[in-house]
Amino acid sequence: MVRFRSAIENVGQELVLQDDAWRIPLLALRLLTMATFRLAVPGRVPGLSGRYRWFLRQPHLAPEMPGRLARFALRLTDGEWQRESPEFVGRLLVNAFLEDLRRSYRLRPAQFWRRRRMTYPVFLLDHASTVNGGHRLLKPINDVCNQTGMFDPLLVVATSHAAAQAPRVRRGG
Repeated sequence: MVRFRSAIENVGQELVLQDDAWRIPLLALRLLTMATFRLAVPGRVPGLSGRYRWFLRQPHLAPEMPGRLARFALRLTDGEWQRESPEFVGRLLVNAFLEDLRRSYRLRPAQFWRRRRMTYPVFLLDHASTVNGGHRLLKPINDVCNQTGMFDPLLVVATSHAAAQAPRVRRGG
């Protein structure tokens, strides 16, 4: 917000205007932008705040206070996200990626005229192992898919030299 104000002030100072005709539309545009942002961020306006609503309702890094997107976003900035659990930050990123894919491959009734995508993206992870981080990447993808239970238009093909070890089951008795 501080950068935005300073940019507006710099534009106002750099534009040497003899007439206030330019200042009024710029001020109106600034007020309209701020009002739209304040309406969209809480996630209560359908059609205007869908992406913010998803961000606040995702299950991986719960916002401390509901409806406070700005505070939640500050937790994810550089220098702050390192304090969060790396597992949950990774799940958040994977879930955001899969949500972007879901939205781009969703066919809405109002868009029946749009050409439908016939193939899904393929993610090829060649020679996946614990050394190169392949297994570490596959785990959050699998966890997010299992947790959300939603359709994910992503085909993951992973190859490895060694078979993944199944977890050992202890039998009672």
